[in-house]
Amino acid sequence: MKRTIIIVVILVLVIGGWYGYRLYSDKNPDLKNSKPDFSIESASLISAFDKDSSAASKQYINKIVEIKGNVTKVDTSGVIALGSAGEMSTVECTMDKRHKEDYMQVKEGEQVSIKGRVTGFKSETMLDINLGTTVEMNFCTVQNHK
Repeated sequence: MKRTIIIVVILVLVIGGWYGYRLYSDKNPDLKNSKPDFSIESASLISAFDKDSSAASKQYINKIVEIKGNVTKVDTSGVIALGSAGEMSTVECTMDKRHKEDYMQVKEGEQVSIKGRVTGFKSETMLDINLGTTVEMNFCTVQNHK
């Protein structure tokens, strides 16, 4: 009886360890050459989440989106924010480090096209006043910039 329990425990530990290692070592997808599910302007994407976050979540979350917009911020950590100057709402694109040479050339004020996976959004409100919406994208690559 004890022997069976020990074998089951060891088997569970081995399978759990193998599964954990597999999750840890899996490579993230390179979206550079993948076909986007949607192409949209940054203002339109932000507006979709402002109007009906539930419907926008169903439509865009975990989808590959090519977004076009004005660069409002370039962060040294690899995040490019798209939006309108003076607006608090943005699309924050966490760039894919495999394409660092592409996104390091992007400057604030440029028009850019970025492709990535929409992973979520945050809507900041205070006393029923919308302080801005942030749409979050990951594994982003620069498609075009001017």
